[in-house]
Amino acid sequence: MYKWGFVSAKLIVDNRELIDAIGAIITSCIIVLAALVSYFRFFKGRLLKPKMIIEPSYGVVELNDGTLHWIDIGIENKGSVAIWHYTVGLELKCHDDSVPKPAIIDFHSHRQFAPGKEHVIDPGETAYEHATIRVPKNVEVITYRILVTNSQGSKWDRCLTVSNRA
Repeated sequence: MYKWGFVSAKLIVDNRELIDAIGAIITSCIIVLAALVSYFRFFKGRLLKPKMIIEPSYGVVELNDGTLHWIDIGIENKGSVAIWHYTVGLELKCHDDSVPKPAIIDFHSHRQFAPGKEHVIDPGETAYEHATIRVPKNVEVITYRILVTNSQGSKWDRCLTVSNRA
C-alpha cells in the first residue's frame, strides 16, 4: 500500500497511536476468539458426548442335548446427555470351528415391546436387554460381543468370554 501511495510515512507517524490501538483491538479479538474455540473443542468431547457402561451378566443351564445360555445386558448412562434411539446387537463366536454358529433363540429388546416409541436412556439411568442362546454340548467356550449404537453414530462394545458348562 505504501508503493501505490495509499500510505505514507507522514500518515503513519501522525497516526501511530491510532494504529497501535487498532492493532491491540485486533489482537484482543483474536485471543478471545481462540479462547472460545478451544473452550468449545475441549468441553464438547467431555460434556456433550454420551458415555455408557455395558454390564453383561450371564448364566448357563444344562439341557439333554446342549446348554441354554441367558445373557442380561445392562446399559448404564454415565454421561451428562441422554442416549437417544439406541440399538443393541449381540454376536457370538464359538471357539470350535467344527460347530455351526448357534442361533439366538430370543432377544428381548426394548424396540420389540414399544415399537415406534422414543427409546432413550437419561443420565444416571440403566436399561436392560435379555437374550437366550442354545449351544451344543461339544462347544467349550463362547465369546459374546455386545454392540450398542445411538442415533448420532456413537458406538460402544463389550466382549464377554464364557464357559459352556453350568
